[in-house]
Amino acid sequence: MAAAGEVLVVDGGLATELEAAGLQLQGDPLWSARILQTNPQAIKNVHASYLSCGADVITTATYQGSVAGFMKYLGLSSEKADQLLQSGVQLAKEAVTEFLSESRSSGAVFSFKFGRYSSLKGFGKDLRRCC
Repeated sequence: MAAAGEVLVVDGGLATELEAAGLQLQGDPLWSARILQTNPQAIKNVHASYLSCGADVITTATYQGSVAGFMKYLGLSSEKADQLLQSGVQLAKEAVTEFLSESRSSGAVFSFKFGRYSSLKGFGKDLRRCC
């Protein structure tokens, strides 16, 4: 945890970095959460990149993910969808653990990232209604 008044650097746009790596996310109702199933190593690579650039906090690739969304768009069972959602947390934990074992950093943390439930109803609904 950060001490009072301490500034923590949070990672940047995960989806932007995934797209820069050649992955197609635009128009996908699951956005970067789909990559948890199709290319989890790409997510871990982005986490590692942010950590090596000085991020103190990385976020999971679960913003547009939900059990219901994974069932609907990936055809997964409830159990498999739950496991896929948990894999986003596991990837972030692994990235932090590997980073700490390879560096002299005193620590980094990860944060579970989630969108509003309405994001399940259609791509970007939560973004269009924001602010």
